Amino acid sequence: MSSSNRKAPKFRSLILTHLYALAFAFVFAAYSSLAADLNQISSTNAERSFIGDELLLTFTDTTEVGSFTIPSGWQANARILVVGGGGAGGAALSDQATNYGCGGGGGAGSFICTNNIVLSGASYSVTVGAGGLPQSASSGLSGGTSKITFASKDLLTAAGGGGGGLRSDGLSGGSGGGGSAYNKTTPQNGGSVILGQGQGNVGGNGIINMAGAGGGGAGSKGQDAIDALIGGNGGDGISCNITGESLFYAGGGGGGAYFGKGSYGGMGGSGVGGRGAYSNELAVAGTVSRGGGGGGGNNKQPNGAAGGSGIVIVRVTGALEGAPEKPENNQVMQWREDGYTIMRELPFAYTITGEAFGKNIKKYHFSVELKSGFTWSDGTQDKVEIDWEIIKASNYIKNLKIGNWKEGSDPSTPECENGFGAVIYSYAKIVDETPKEDLVYTTVVPAIAG
Repeated sequence: MSSSNRKAPKFRSLILTHLYALAFAFVFAAYSSLAADLNQISSTNAERSFIGDELLLTFTDTTEVGSFTIPSGWQANARILVVGGGGAGGAALSDQATNYGCGGGGGAGSFICTNNIVLSGASYSVTVGAGGLPQSASSGLSGGTSKITFASKDLLTAAGGGGGGLRSDGLSGGSGGGGSAYNKTTPQNGGSVILGQGQGNVGGNGIINMAGAGGGGAGSKGQDAIDALIGGNGGDGISCNITGESLFYAGGGGGGAYFGKGSYGGMGGSGVGGRGAYSNELAVAGTVSRGGGGGGGNNKQPNGAAGGSGIVIVRVTGALEGAPEKPENNQVMQWREDGYTIMRELPFAYTITGEAFGKNIKKYHFSVELKSGFTWSDGTQDKVEIDWEIIKASNYIKNLKIGNWKEGSDPSTPECENGFGAVIYSYAKIVDETPKEDLVYTTVVPAIAG
């Protein structure tokens, strides 16, 4: 500084930082190679789309087998929906010389909506079940089976719904078709459920010869026939939000009701099963690509309606290019803006329980557990327990100095050496040898030398 009779400003330096350091921390060794490009998953006969960064493969074609292929060496996590084709509603008889017979509603296709299915690197074939077709003066045909096949073995299978009866029991299927009574004294049972992987229920019972019972749905059984003028409702479907929208699938078809004033055909389950015929109203088909059962016919409109086709949806939520390295203590930390993070979130592959993030000086613990089907690179699947700690770090300041500062020139910039962190400088004015404890420091740089 220049010579002057003014007292010199005194300055000091402070380190402005979190004085923390990690004693123990880790991150996956395969951090940079975990995320796989889902565009590399190929498919045939499927509609491809993305929901965020998740791949959606939708299969609806019932005439050709589709496929998708996970690249070799990958482990992919997926949500999967598989619904069988709905059964057709039973036809009706209008021969007034005999007892009338109204058709039972078709049963819904079996329903599967599952999370966290791990798909290895391989090719998978996809079959979508067609809806059952109505028949003249007969029970409706059952729907077709939907399935995903891997290495000639069925990975997931949803049976088609049973056809609705005509003066007979409903047919068995993923959900059973509704029964249709032959006469007033001989009730006909609803179709039973074919045991398998999906959800389904029995059809309702035909208990009066002038109305059909409802077909079973994935969520509940079909309703029994009520009386001559009111057919049984189809069983409820089940909702699944795999497409990003909650939609109902696999509702049963309604039973047909005798033609007459006040006639009501049974309602289709959850809006996807078809309504049964009533008065002059035709039976309604099950909803396409939802696996709903078709409505049963009545004596005025004798044709039953077709079941809705099934569907297969594969939503790939994430994939790994190879197996992840098993995490251990004493590996490399990761830093994020608001503190230390010790584990990369990868929720489709594993779950983290405990404290995997922190910024306070303390000891931490958490566990890492693989989702079912995933393996560590060493072939194990065991849960990993991790202990780590944040401790206060050592820091220092030395060689604090300021360059020559002449009156009338710009202020010189102070300098020092420090261990880490940002250094700020503050200044205090000394007047008549002000005691050290009375100095008032400010970060405002003095305007003049002195």
